[in-house]
Amino acid sequence: MNKRLYLIANPMSGSGKGQEVLQEVQFTLNSLNIAHISFITEYAGHAVEIVKQICAKNSNPNSFDVFVIGGDGTLHEVVNTFIQCGIRPALTVIPAGTGNDFARTWQHGMTTREIIDSYLLYHSIQSIPIFSYTDVQQQKSDIVINNLGIGFDGTVIHYAKSLPKHSPLKRFANGKFSYIFCAFMSIFKLENFDTLLTINQQQEMLNDCQLVCVMNSPFFGGGVQLSQKIKPEDKTISILVFQQVGLKQLIKYLWQVIVKKQEPNSKYVKYFSGTHAEIMIEQAIYSQVDGELRQKNPNHLVFTVDEYPFYLPKEV
Repeated sequence: MNKRLYLIANPMSGSGKGQEVLQEVQFTLNSLNIAHISFITEYAGHAVEIVKQICAKNSNPNSFDVFVIGGDGTLHEVVNTFIQCGIRPALTVIPAGTGNDFARTWQHGMTTREIIDSYLLYHSIQSIPIFSYTDVQQQKSDIVINNLGIGFDGTVIHYAKSLPKHSPLKRFANGKFSYIFCAFMSIFKLENFDTLLTINQQQEMLNDCQLVCVMNSPFFGGGVQLSQKIKPEDKTISILVFQQVGLKQLIKYLWQVIVKKQEPNSKYVKYFSGTHAEIMIEQAIYSQVDGELRQKNPNHLVFTVDEYPFYLPKEV
């Protein structure tokens, strides 16, 4: 290979699955005599520093490739930092997290070895849609790869993050059923808030909301499919708003979409789509982006459609 190949791996992702996947990737590349440089994250935000280090040594995005080994949160940090550095090298995602909604959307259950083989055989780059957004109050820019949730979804992530370090629930809450477990544990913490939504210059006031979801993937919380209307290849910002959902309705809804895998009741859900969106919420509400908790602040967010290059696997 003429290009340099970097691995950025989060060994703690997926309750330690990241370490196992990293070892598998390194073994495969070594057996094929493919040179690579491995970077291992050691703490939250370390991927940001690693990407900046790579950018400082490589001004041409066509001169190197990157394997991202970890979950959706690690991928978010890597993509966002490359964009902020002003270069967009193509990435290969090797899922090793708890949710893996990106892999579920774009890689369709392929194994680590199948992803590597596809990268080597086809070397096919595709620019896929992501969302760029500006946090007007915080004067910060960020991205959405899979989804951004304000309200109940943020409370779920907050609950998962706030479990005591040595709690016996911590290991379970970081495992396969993390979102489902924490969702049911958070149902008694519902907060209502009003949302001013502008989509393609059309404004609507939405009262008594419990959840506002900005969706670039039909999957949420590690495989929960909220709507079949969401098609990420359409390059459209999809927004689901849940309003006036009581406790009984929420329990029924969670059972409906998680266990029975049915579409949510339209009585409580409104669907919007467009290429530009603005969300204003005066109340300080928990929120998350790509599975990572955001600061609990009022929200004034402006979204546009962007894109980023990935090596998307073909079945081999």
